[in-house]
This record gives sequence, structure tokens and C-alpha cells, in this order.
Amino acid sequence: VAVELNADLLPFAQRHRPDDGLALLMAEPGVEYLVDDVRHFARTTPERFDLVLIPPSGKPKDVSAPSAADHILTEEAIADYLACLNTQGLLAITVGAPWHPELGDARARVLGLLRRGLTRAGVARPEQHVIGFAPGFLYLSLAPFTADEVARGSAMAEGMRRQPRTLT
Repeated sequence: VAVELNADLLPFAQRHRPDDGLALLMAEPGVEYLVDDVRHFARTTPERFDLVLIPPSGKPKDVSAPSAADHILTEEAIADYLACLNTQGLLAITVGAPWHPELGDARARVLGLLRRGLTRAGVARPEQHVIGFAPGFLYLSLAPFTADEVARGSAMAEGMRRQPRTLT
């Protein structure tokens, strides 16, 4: 299931960018495309997913000036998305702007937002449930990441010449 608020986005992608991510995803058999607000969908769907992917939307609400996509990345939204996961599901968030060096302490604010969202979702030790790779790829799970998963993630980050970032 792909959820997008802008009903014109898919036709635009299919017409002007047929070899790009959205058009290719929608060409896959069995992928359902819904026009809805992603948070509304997350709060109302009875389905549970292996993966919830939140693509770049600008920035989290508390990082800088307001944006139309502010509601997509808030602590309440994080809890909504986590509620859509199955027990071993993964929430993948791509946030480019907060990792930009010119934003100074934005990284700490993003990690604080994730910590609060995980806590809101009932996670007692949020630091065990998030791992990220610069610049701005963050992965959250309701199940704590195992030492093996952290090691594999660190190896992948090393292979990408990026250092892993954790919530701690």
C-alpha cells in the first residue's frame, strides 16, 4: 500500500519520470495506491505492515520554519506509524535536512522527537529501538534491535563510508 495526499503526484511521476521511484513502485504487481493523509491512514487502517517508509518531507516540526509537511514527522506521527507495524516490522524514515551541518543541534532535536514518539508508542527503552546512518536514514522498530542487527548495520555503514548513529 502506498499512501499519498497529492492525487496529482502519481500521474505526474508516470508521465514525466517513468523510471523514477514512485512510478516504478506503482508498476509493481499488487501495490495499492491510496490518496489519503498518511497519518489518517496510519490511525485508521486495521492492517499491519512489515515496512512503513516515510520518504523525505522536508524536516521535523521542531527543526526550523514551518512546512506543509510538518504533520508527517512529529512524535504523534511516529507513534501512529509504529502502531501500523507487525511485531517485527520496521519504520524507515528519510530525513535529509536535519542532518545538514548548518542546522547545528537539529540532530539532537530529531533524536529527541524519535525518543518521544517511541515512548508514546509504549517503548520503555527507546535507545534500543532506533538506529540510523548519516545523512538522515533512520530505522525504528517496536522490537529492540539485536546486537547482531546493530553489528550488521555498522558493517553496512562502514561499507558505505558512513558512521552509524544511535539514539544514545
